[in-house]
Amino acid sequence: MPDGAPVCTAPNDQYSPQLCTDGAGGAYIAWPDLRNYSVSGVDVYLQHILADGTVAPGWPLNGLPVATEPGPQYVAVLVPDGEGGVIAGWEDGRSLTNFDLYALRITAEGAIAAGWPASGAAICLAPDSQYGLVGCTDGRGGAFFSWYVNRPGLPSNTDIFLQHIDGDGNVAPGWPVDGLPVEG
Repeated sequence: MPDGAPVCTAPNDQYSPQLCTDGAGGAYIAWPDLRNYSVSGVDVYLQHILADGTVAPGWPLNGLPVATEPGPQYVAVLVPDGEGGVIAGWEDGRSLTNFDLYALRITAEGAIAAGWPASGAAICLAPDSQYGLVGCTDGRGGAFFSWYVNRPGLPSNTDIFLQHIDGDGNVAPGWPVDGLPVEG
C-alpha cells in the first residue's frame, strides 16, 4: 500500500504506539486507546501485522484489547516471546490509588497464552506508583522488566527495580514478588 496499512481505525484517539518484531517479517504494535474512555478510561490494545501489511488471521481489525480494567492503562513495552508471540507490559491504574505494573503474553494467533491471567500477570503491585517500564526477552518465553519508583523522602527519591516473569506468567523462582531493587 503506497500510503501504509491501517493498524487501527477505531473512533477516538489512539496514540504513542510501541512495536516489536514478530520474528517472521511482521510486527506487533500496541497503543493506549480512548475508544471506550467513558467506560474504562485509557485502555491498551495490540495488533499483529504480517510482513505483507495485512492484519494476522484471528486478530480483530482494530486491535485486540489487552488491558481494559477500570482506570487508565498505558502501554510501556513489547517483548517478543521467542515463539512468534509477544509479551505486552504496561503501567496500570486499576487500583485507583497508584500505578502498578502488569504483563500479558499473547500468541501469534491472538489468544492469551496458557496459564496467563486474562487481566494480566502482576509485575509489581508495591505501594507507590511504578513508572518507566522497559523490558527484554529472557530467551525462554518470559521477560525481564525494569522500572523506577519515586519515593519522596529518600536520599535519591528514585529507586530502580528488576523483575523476571517466566513464560507461564509467574514471577520466576527466587525473585521477590515486587521486584529486586537494583539501585536506589
